[in-house]
Amino acid sequence: MPYIEDALEKLNDVNPEILLTVDGAVNVANIEKVAQQHGIDTGVLSLACIFLTVGDLTIEKTFQFIKDRLEVTADLAERIAADFKNQVFYPLKKRIDFLNSNPNKEMSIDEEKKIIYSIFLNGYLSEMNNHPLIRDAVNHRIFFVFYRDMKFRDELVRVFLDNTEELTKTNLVFNDKTWRGTVGNWLKSFISVNGSDIFDSVILSKFLANSKNIEKLSEEDKVKVKQIIVTYRNLKFFPDSMPDGDGDDWQILPFDIPSPEPEEDGDDQGDFVDVDKQAEKESRINELKILLAKYPEGSLARRAVEEEIKRLKNPKS
Repeated sequence: MPYIEDALEKLNDVNPEILLTVDGAVNVANIEKVAQQHGIDTGVLSLACIFLTVGDLTIEKTFQFIKDRLEVTADLAERIAADFKNQVFYPLKKRIDFLNSNPNKEMSIDEEKKIIYSIFLNGYLSEMNNHPLIRDAVNHRIFFVFYRDMKFRDELVRVFLDNTEELTKTNLVFNDKTWRGTVGNWLKSFISVNGSDIFDSVILSKFLANSKNIEKLSEEDKVKVKQIIVTYRNLKFFPDSMPDGDGDDWQILPFDIPSPEPEEDGDDQGDFVDVDKQAEKESRINELKILLAKYPEGSLARRAVEEEIKRLKNPKS
């Protein structure tokens, strides 16, 4: 039987993009959706996801894992496992395959184009909520496609201008009409003032400072408007919009490089002492509680550890 402590150690050693994707908002939401569909807690599915990621569980054995952990009928376990595969495992696998920079990977360039297209059509805001490392990885996939098909850039510009995601709840006015605060409408508002030629940071700053539409916004919304305009410039005028250099600091989706965080020394938990089973169980629960404190509320890892603590406290009869 796999142990969550061992799995989390392995998880910390995987590629950071994989780690951030597994514990990302989209994957967590997919797990929550399946759990809600079947009226179960997210803990067992979180465990399954982590064990699958580090190779402690195979997709073929997910059914038995769910059946044993939840203590449900084979019929119900099969339904849960099927929804878990289709709504969690396969989308997660596809996303990880997309972010993979290996030129010999199985995913074709046409498949990558479809994913990038969907980002600019209706997935931009979700993408911008991702960690900077993930945005950087997505940028590199975009560059990879552009170097093979520069015409695809023009297609992305077009769909980005038609993006109907709600950027601000505040409406905006341009061309003598009132418009919803969508990504596309904010971009068109900027273009109505500054035209469609390449622009610099001075022009952008003037727009943000002088636009009557901007005056109504919160500081948070002003940042979001700035981000979409920078994205539009990076995309439409690529590669002229990129800074000079070897491409290391090139961006389509903008992000700031995070400052490195100081590493915290973990507690040396050591081995379990050789005592009776009850004492051993209590010892493991205590160690899991120490481990629990290392992960933020709502994270996949924390849910998995909570599930293991619950199982140890309430063993099968």
